[in-house]
Amino acid sequence: MSSGNREFFKRLVEGSTFASVLLLLALPLSAKPETMPAATRKALVNHLEKEASELIHRGSFVAAQVPLRRAIKLDPNNGLLYWDLGRACYNNMDDMENGLAEAELCFRKCIQLTPGNSSVYASLSNLLLIQKRYQEAIQVCDAGLKVKSPSSTCFGNKAAALSGLNRNQEALLVTDLYMAAAEDQSTLKSALESKAGILENLRRYRDALAVYKQLDAKGHSDSYLFKQVDCLEKLGQSDEAVRVLTVIIARNPRDEDALARRARVHGRKGHLKEAEADYTRALSELKTSSFLKERAEIYKRMGRHDLYQADLKAAEQL
Repeated sequence: MSSGNREFFKRLVEGSTFASVLLLLALPLSAKPETMPAATRKALVNHLEKEASELIHRGSFVAAQVPLRRAIKLDPNNGLLYWDLGRACYNNMDDMENGLAEAELCFRKCIQLTPGNSSVYASLSNLLLIQKRYQEAIQVCDAGLKVKSPSSTCFGNKAAALSGLNRNQEALLVTDLYMAAAEDQSTLKSALESKAGILENLRRYRDALAVYKQLDAKGHSDSYLFKQVDCLEKLGQSDEAVRVLTVIIARNPRDEDALARRARVHGRKGHLKEAEADYTRALSELKTSSFLKERAEIYKRMGRHDLYQADLKAAEQL
């Protein structure tokens, strides 16, 4: 075996699964990677790909890169391997900068080899959005939407990129296409969230409120109720904001954020006793300097200067 082949097989065996190693041992010593029997090479690539998939499923993204790189050496024209490697690099939190750079190269290589793979356009546009490369993200999404059976995520990513460029009216039109293309309830939820956020950007709070109510009806998530409160406060509907916050607190009486937000609304309305009670409950769940300072201001407005000073002192000690 030549030194080049010996080095290749050494790298290939190290860290591979037992099944993959058995396949390699069945090869003649003179075999070169490019002259392996097609069935053997395919079987080995499949084993390596399965190994990587299991590692990715466990969240071991760095470890998953090892079998994927080996598989690519065996099958360098397999676009899906580049997509998998790109996703493993994309999720490498230990070295995000280099991980994103390599992920982009992998995604672009996948598009070059398999231009009909709609999902890789979504992956690449996600990456570009993270880097705030909005114009490039739009171009990638447009290309992805031209393939057969495009990924609806490209509509969502295009809307996000347009919004990032403050082109919210265009983004709003794209969210309607996103909703129409949604393959399932999860995707429809994402599309509605996108639409509601863009409506807020456009200061169409009443319309955004309606969408958040629609989302809450589908999933009963406190996050949608908090978003309703945001819209209600911007619309000056403080009584309704208190009602919605009360619903959140009824679901979770120990939610310090909801208690503090209701306290602030009460404070703005001049309902000082109610504000003091809510701040006290919030502080019993989470003692923070900001909650103490806010309650101190309520005490000051109530003329209770001893408690005002006590809260300020306690806040300074945190």
